[in-house]
Amino acid sequence: MQIKPISGKENKNGQSRRGYDDDRYRHRTSNYSTVCISGNNNFKKLPFEALKNYPRVESVGLENNQISMIHGKAFAASKKIKLLNLYSNDLHNLPNNVFKYIPASQFLLLGLNQILDINSYTFTGLESLTDLDMPMNNLSKLPSNVFQHLPKLKILDLAMNKISSISTEAFTGLEELDFLNLAGNKLTDIQESTFASLTKLEMLVLDNNALESLTTGMFLGLKNLRELYVSNNRLEGLPRDTFKHVPRLSKMALNSNRLKSMDGEALSRLKELSLAYLHGNPLVCDCKVTSLLKWLSSSQVKAFPGAVLRCWEPAEHRGKELKSLQRSQLKCLKIKLLNLYSNDLHNLPNNVVKYIPRLQFLLLGLNQILDINSYTFTGLESLTDLDMPMNNVSKLPSNVFQHLPKLKILDLAMNKISSISTEAFTGLEELDFLNLAGNKLTDIQESTFASLTKLEMLVLDNNALESLTTGMFLGLKNLRELYVSNNRLEGLPRDTFKHVPRLSKMALNSNRLKSMDGEALSRLKELSLAYLHGNPLVCDCKVTSLLK
Repeated sequence: MQIKPISGKENKNGQSRRGYDDDRYRHRTSNYSTVCISGNNNFKKLPFEALKNYPRVESVGLENNQISMIHGKAFAASKKIKLLNLYSNDLHNLPNNVFKYIPASQFLLLGLNQILDINSYTFTGLESLTDLDMPMNNLSKLPSNVFQHLPKLKILDLAMNKISSISTEAFTGLEELDFLNLAGNKLTDIQESTFASLTKLEMLVLDNNALESLTTGMFLGLKNLRELYVSNNRLEGLPRDTFKHVPRLSKMALNSNRLKSMDGEALSRLKELSLAYLHGNPLVCDCKVTSLLKWLSSSQVKAFPGAVLRCWEPAEHRGKELKSLQRSQLKCLKIKLLNLYSNDLHNLPNNVVKYIPRLQFLLLGLNQILDINSYTFTGLESLTDLDMPMNNVSKLPSNVFQHLPKLKILDLAMNKISSISTEAFTGLEELDFLNLAGNKLTDIQESTFASLTKLEMLVLDNNALESLTTGMFLGLKNLRELYVSNNRLEGLPRDTFKHVPRLSKMALNSNRLKSMDGEALSRLKELSLAYLHGNPLVCDCKVTSLLK
């Protein structure tokens, strides 16, 4: 491995030492003695004391090579290094304590590698480090105390990794940090006090994650935060106390989320706010945004050039600039969506929803609901979507859905349903999707689905069905898709699909089918996709028609 020292800030081709963002370092590193072996040198390893011939070197550029391995003592003879650039190599792991031999290092550039994880020993000894750049790697989590040996760190760039989990102790020790970039990761939530030790942080970048909410506790400790960027996430609301712990915010980006409402009080409390990007959200312009309108009307805060906060709903205001509306125009909508997903409901009182007759979407999944009856959904004549997966419903009694004439989607997956009345689906004349997957059905009686004349998709996967009968499909003349994988089916009689002639997609895989009558399938003239694999087929004369 031949390394040639190069003075100044350029290599022999006049190219920048760094693979990216070089200007940030030029004025601070221009006087460093430099070793540079960047680009197309095919270096794959940094061996023991790799730079021993240059004990006084201060800037090492190893970017754009193919380095995949670093010896634990690669830098043991190079204690003067202040900048180490390993950008754009093929590193998957960093040996513990590998950097402890370069205690004077101020800049460590590790971006565009394949680094999978870091721990509390990765950065041991780097007590002078001010800038750690690790964008575009494969980190999935930040464990406790991972940066504890970096007391002078000011800039930490972890953008475009795969981070989905951050320990509440991950940033312990970073008392001087003023810039943190976590953009482009896979964060769905951030726990309370995660940033509590970052008392000097001024800029926090969380763009392009999957955050669903901003909580008050998430910003604990960030009393000096000046800039917050959370665009392109999945935020749905902005509660009044959201920014309680970040009173000095001057710039904020919440654009391109799913914000249907924002509490203007949350923004009006930010006395130093001068720029706020709020556009690109599906704002519902009803009485809930009155405080937001008040803030917009009185605030001098600048928005993104050319972008305005527009209404998405109701239809009469769609596309209008919120600021152009009068408060008297902001009327509360009749409830059309009620989301009670992931609570602890065990029972629903009879007639409880009759007071919201315009409701179209009712989401009750991931509760503990034990039973429903013919009075549960009284009055919901406009309902089109009823989602009740992951509850404890064990049976569907007669006429349970009789008050839902416009229902199109019914999701009852992953309950404990073992019994369905033949009158259970009476009244569902518009239903086109029914999901009963993941229940405890062993059989379904003749004519159970007879009233579902418009049903197009029926999902019965992951039950314990032992057979499919001709009568089971009575009335399903428009059924297009049938999924019955992972059951206990043992045979497929010739007339099975007599009443579902329009089937185009079917899944019967992973059952106990030892034989299948090919005639049953050949009658399905519109069938374009069939999953039949994963069955213990007995290849004797009984499967001749199937082979044909």
